[in-house]
Amino acid sequence: MWFAGVRQGGVYLSTDAGGSWVPLLSGLGSLNVNALAVDASHATVYAGTETGTYQFTSYPTSSMAVGPGAASLPSLSVSPNPFRESVEIRMAGGPSGRVSLEIFDPGGRRMRRLLRGAMMTGGASVSWDGRDDRGTRVPDGVYLARWSAEGSPPSWTSRLVLVR
Repeated sequence: MWFAGVRQGGVYLSTDAGGSWVPLLSGLGSLNVNALAVDASHATVYAGTETGTYQFTSYPTSSMAVGPGAASLPSLSVSPNPFRESVEIRMAGGPSGRVSLEIFDPGGRRMRRLLRGAMMTGGASVSWDGRDDRGTRVPDGVYLARWSAEGSPPSWTSRLVLVR
């Protein structure tokens, strides 16, 4: 996978060694990119801009901003992590309106929908007990919590590790 940052053009992704390029931030407009860094072990790209540093996780579909002014930007955090019985998932600074919070396995299969509905500006906190939508305990392993606004491109993803 290759990444390119273009001044006044945003961040682009190539999966064919540069043969073709697609915007990593589809639908979010352009960024004045001054620097890029890739943490391949965590599937994370960092883009340094004039307004701060942006972190793109689980590319190419997830984005989350961090850096100067980050207190007002959306964040998704989990604690404790790893967890045994339950984990607290906190959403802050994100969109208001209809949102969803779902848990996926590494293969992309939805295990559990924890939240789907209206959320007030400011955030919310939800607990996950390590069970799927049918109430069955899921096996130990790595899972992804995804928070998204319905009908809006960005989503925020956090890794969860379940150990019993």
